[in-house]
Amino acid sequence: MSSYHYGNPENSNSWEYAASIFAAHESVASKRTSSLPLVQFWKPNPKGRLSEYAETFLKACGQSLNLGSSKLCFEYPVPVKRNSGKGKASMTDLMILADSYAMAIEAKWTECKSKYELIREWEQSGDVQNHKKVLNGWIAYINEYLEERGSNWKMKIAETIKEVPYQLLHRVASACYAAKEGKKAIVVYHLFYDTGKSGTESHMMNNYADKLEKWFSMMFEPSDEETLPIAFHVILTEVKLPSNDSIIGKLVGNIKRRDYNDIFVLMQEKDVYSFVLTSVMRHGNS
Repeated sequence: MSSYHYGNPENSNSWEYAASIFAAHESVASKRTSSLPLVQFWKPNPKGRLSEYAETFLKACGQSLNLGSSKLCFEYPVPVKRNSGKGKASMTDLMILADSYAMAIEAKWTECKSKYELIREWEQSGDVQNHKKVLNGWIAYINEYLEERGSNWKMKIAETIKEVPYQLLHRVASACYAAKEGKKAIVVYHLFYDTGKSGTESHMMNNYADKLEKWFSMMFEPSDEETLPIAFHVILTEVKLPSNDSIIGKLVGNIKRRDYNDIFVLMQEKDVYSFVLTSVMRHGNS
């Protein structure tokens, strides 16, 4: 049976345990913060199995619906490469460590409308020389993964990928770092969207999803000999907030802004969000 973790998977725990850690440690500024639906999305059903939503997600990524003894690690840390500068670890929203793959999942909702910090912008901020070393370290993680699999693909050198968001780079590097012992590296951007006047549907469908696929394709020197051994997917899922007159809606409505973390506690007993299974799904390299 799958186990749930917050951070590194040192000990086997439950989904409820991971959710309680989220409630204590995360900084949630809105009920439309992506970590909230992400955590509920991977909540097991009463029988301890994946929800139908999660099964649809894995199927869209071309993976088995049976996770077996996989580890689902929220906020999975990957350190800056040794001897490659100093900096913060890359924190993946959810890393699934399965028998045959490591899947790094980055969730977005309203955060997608924020400005994307490009590699060139990040590199030139703060300690430039140190940032160059850190950048080369992320690239080394990726190229080492490719070399271990006998691939002729290569990550483009730093100078040629500067128009790619910095976060995408270290998210791909994190998947490669976690894909040990011959596992396949998979990167998924899970885009939650809501409809309506202030919703993110149009931005996700007509802007962000296309940009993600373009950015990923810009990162590698192509090889005619094989398919890139890193899978990349962009998946869109409509999320619905509880109505204001429903029991859950009233409970959420009574949560003060500074206490939105309490939604993690609430969803341990009741589902707060609902998802639409007929969402548009887009696939990158497979």
